Amino acid sequence: RLAHLHLSIFAYERNPAYRQELAAELANDPQNPYTVDQFTFIDITSRFNLRDDRQFVYSSLLPDLQVQPNTLQASTTYKFRLHVTLANTSVSGYSDITFTMAGLKPRGGRFEVEPINGTMDLERKLSAPSWVADDLPLNYDFGYVSDTTTASGSLMVKFTTAPLPVPEFTQYFFPLGDPLNNYSLVLFVKISTPFGATETAFTTINCFPVENVTKATQESLDRARKVDEAFLLGQLDQVLSMNPDNQNLQNEILDVLEQRRDAIPVTANQLVTEARIINSIVASGNTGDNVLRAMESVVIRAASSGAFEIDQAKAGGPLADLSL
Repeated sequence: RLAHLHLSIFAYERNPAYRQELAAELANDPQNPYTVDQFTFIDITSRFNLRDDRQFVYSSLLPDLQVQPNTLQASTTYKFRLHVTLANTSVSGYSDITFTMAGLKPRGGRFEVEPINGTMDLERKLSAPSWVADDLPLNYDFGYVSDTTTASGSLMVKFTTAPLPVPEFTQYFFPLGDPLNNYSLVLFVKISTPFGATETAFTTINCFPVENVTKATQESLDRARKVDEAFLLGQLDQVLSMNPDNQNLQNEILDVLEQRRDAIPVTANQLVTEARIINSIVASGNTGDNVLRAMESVVIRAASSGAFEIDQAKAGGPLADLSL
């Protein structure tokens, strides 16, 4: 063995040597300033058991350390120091790495939708008030739980291409609810901190069929031709759900998609929504050339965009972040 390795762990905490009264007394004395730091790194190695693999996977023979979940505290700055001493000598040195643990996930809030009951083309206000977290600002993703399932679970379809910085969102169209369950539709809001700590809240609304399907699909299709590309796929998804087996409607949707595809933001959520639309069309029996072109396009863009993390070791695979 060429070297001996030893690990020390420090936390940035209140300095026990700091005296508040003395600091206040000397605050206005430039000739005799108080120089003790209020916070400093404290050696807390004794709080841990480096041999307990429930806390650390660590060996004194190798310079590798794996910190197990729930070992360190949230919102705390740590310094890990690796001491190295050459075998049979007094020559030694050390190297530090400092990092801050993210705070706890968002908590304490609500998820509200108004109105709860209505047809699928009814405008509704979604809000997520009163959420708090250690790390700010918070971001909000609103969407619905699709009946499409993946290996990771039910697919969560977002209404926007990127998280919102405000806890409110107005959605003008929704997919049809489950006909076997009073046309219920599960909505979600995913609240995230800047460091990726998240919490998801759910609520159920009722999205009934429109009274005049032909008129509603045409109005929604006209709206789709005008909306920003960031909302286009969501609009087309809603149009298709009104009358999913109408091949003329399917072909109109594919025409709009082909005309505006190049301007649609390439994100995992958008690609999955587009794939779901095409899959629904194929499932109804439409396998025309325009369907095949659309399918080829989404496959090529999904493969080349880098929007999906193809990591077989990751639980849930590339759709894990979009699955319930």
